Amino acid sequence: MRTLRAVWRLLRISVHGLQGLLTCAVLFPFLPPAQRMLIVGRWSAGLLAALGVRLQAGGTPHVGPVLFVANHISWLDILAINAVQPARFVSKADVRHWPVMGWMVACGGT
Repeated sequence: MRTLRAVWRLLRISVHGLQGLLTCAVLFPFLPPAQRMLIVGRWSAGLLAALGVRLQAGGTPHVGPVLFVANHISWLDILAINAVQPARFVSKADVRHWPVMGWMVACGGT
């Protein structure tokens, strides 16, 4: 039963990743930045769900421009922040050169 659950989760994550790649390649070139950010936020929430991570957030997001500084612990933090409040991130330059993921990160506005 555990193996079946792990296989199902891996399949969900893979399909979600492919959906993200297709969205970046096909839709993003034609969408304005604000709409892209909303899609990235929804995609981040979907990936957290596929990973089995339950997100619980409190408070009310500030309306308008905000500078949010966070020394995150893992890559899950980035997904969680994006799922709650779509944002632009700053990363080290070499992330852009990572295979596949670097292109997706740049496509998402980092």
